[in-house]
Amino acid sequence: FLIHQNQKDFKLQEIDSKIFEDYIKYQESEAKLGTNSIDTNTNKFKAILNYAKSKSIKLHEDYLIGNFKFSGVQTNEIYLNDDEINLIYNLFVPQNKKYLENARRWFIIQLHTGLRISDLFALTIDKFKNGFIETKTIKTHTDVVIPVFNPVKEILSLNNGNLPKVISEVKYNKYIKEVCELAGINELVSGSKFVVTGKGKNKRKRKVIGNYFKYELVSSHTSRRSLFTNLAKKSIPLSDLSAISGHSSIKTLENYIRSSKFEKANSVKEKLESLNIY
Repeated sequence: FLIHQNQKDFKLQEIDSKIFEDYIKYQESEAKLGTNSIDTNTNKFKAILNYAKSKSIKLHEDYLIGNFKFSGVQTNEIYLNDDEINLIYNLFVPQNKKYLENARRWFIIQLHTGLRISDLFALTIDKFKNGFIETKTIKTHTDVVIPVFNPVKEILSLNNGNLPKVISEVKYNKYIKEVCELAGINELVSGSKFVVTGKGKNKRKRKVIGNYFKYELVSSHTSRRSLFTNLAKKSIPLSDLSAISGHSSIKTLENYIRSSKFEKANSVKEKLESLNIY
């Protein structure tokens, strides 16, 4: 988990609800652990903090008020399929929502590059070379080479050969949800999102599991998951995709693929039909 977070260690007093939630998410999405294993690890995690508390070691308030809870319910991380991405690509942003257009253009670029948001906003035109984007990832310092897909070329053309204007990550994540809502990506899906509860000093953010409109669960990381899932569904080998994703391990890349069981079964069905043996 520390390696995944690009951290050497955490001080006990720094461990807040976000770190705890990231730890749970890591076990679900990256380590692919079952609920029993996650529950066991969570109890060990809290046992360390309980012991620290008994020794009067300073801990974060989030832990002291009992915010570290694992429900035992794992949720699916969403991705956008090709049809949904086309809705975003073809979306006409109305005049009263023009502030969303810049974010929409960045989102299209991210959906076709799979770059983490830190790498996305660090892009410069000089990294576009002979139909490819050549860059080094900030998180893992890995060299990646990404084909410049046509939608990215068209976004650059709309910007007179330039990239869109960089905005804050907070605004970007907020605006792409609005873009997806405008595009009609409103299927009800299971998932979790942070909800603000309480007021004043008791105001807290906690993750709530439930059914939400799909656009509500979209984040910058959805783009990365979407690109690799959609390309894998087109039978592009994961060993080739790793040159784009920057993952050193195929197993880690596999964790990004979010096809449902039905989609996988349907893919097998279509391949068998093309071979006239179904």
